[in-house]
Amino acid sequence: MRKLTLVVFLLVTAYPFGLRAQLPAAIEEKVQSLRATIAKREASTCVTQSISCGQTIHGSLDPGDCSLGSGSVADLFAFNGTSGESVTGTLSSSAFDPFLDLLDPTPNNAAFNGGVGSTQVSFTLDQTGVWTWGVTNLDGLFELGNYTLTLQCSGATANCIPNDTTLCLNNGRFKVSGTYDAGHGNAGTAHVVDLTSDTGYLWFFADSNVEAVVKVLNGCGLGGHYWVFAGGLTNVHTVITVTDTKNGTMRTYMNPQGKAFQPIQDTGAFATCP
Repeated sequence: MRKLTLVVFLLVTAYPFGLRAQLPAAIEEKVQSLRATIAKREASTCVTQSISCGQTIHGSLDPGDCSLGSGSVADLFAFNGTSGESVTGTLSSSAFDPFLDLLDPTPNNAAFNGGVGSTQVSFTLDQTGVWTWGVTNLDGLFELGNYTLTLQCSGATANCIPNDTTLCLNNGRFKVSGTYDAGHGNAGTAHVVDLTSDTGYLWFFADSNVEAVVKVLNGCGLGGHYWVFAGGLTNVHTVITVTDTKNGTMRTYMNPQGKAFQPIQDTGAFATCP
């Protein structure tokens, strides 16, 4: 079985992803079966799970998983992707020879690969929407068991669009906005000004009057988190919201009315590395 698998693996990796007509028939059938399965998943009993950037899934291929119609089964994992974002999926298993397929929101097959023990697919997304990983095996019905799937992402900034009320920090990954309420109806949305790729400030009443400074730093190498720091020059009720556009995780920081703005040093803000 291993000798046959190695031959198939060499055939898969020898062909560019786009040259469908030249693919070995068995691999072409598997790729098209995954595409068809995802296309009709809303009407099927297949369960699509979710995966986020930086997450590792510990799963298992079992006989009751989503049938591909050819005797083999697959697990499906969906994630929100942005055009221009680079993603890498890594599938590993000691129980079967893994085959990993990436399908776009259409869904059409975008990229795939298979191997012995582990395989990896890297791709720069060309659409914004729900993308799907198809996890299956090279050998068919009798190759089942445990696996790990890891998703890594980088490079997209389209989810954060900077404007008068939105800062896009740390290479555009984090969206920062704020509101204020000085009482007596004197409330509104903070205006923002970017200073560096990691730092910006907020003003409320006049653009010459800085109220708070915010920065988001990559502290992944020092504890596995992105950090949020902020300092204020105000005693106005202030709410600052920081959003990780990779997965929608939000952190909110509030300063009460009439109190001096206390420094924010949140070194555990976002556990969403890499």
